[in-house]
Amino acid sequence: MVDTESLVPPGHLLRQVDAAVDFEKLHEIVEPLYSEEEGRRSIDPVVLFKIVLLQHLDGNASLRRTLRRAETDIATGGF
Repeated sequence: MVDTESLVPPGHLLRQVDAAVDFEKLHEIVEPLYSEEEGRRSIDPVVLFKIVLLQHLDGNASLRRTLRRAETDIATGGF
């Protein structure tokens, strides 16, 4: 079993951003844009926002490359 909290070192930029930003506020902002009755379930908007934020913090122009890097970083613990 892997403790995901142990994958990001204390003091890392991602921890600082997480502490400074109220990501749950995004749910309130986008709630009117999502339907409970129609369509398929969507990806959590907070997850989508964090992926794009990570892309820009990393200076990466490719969203696919950002996702690949995140997968690799999680697998290797390389932050």
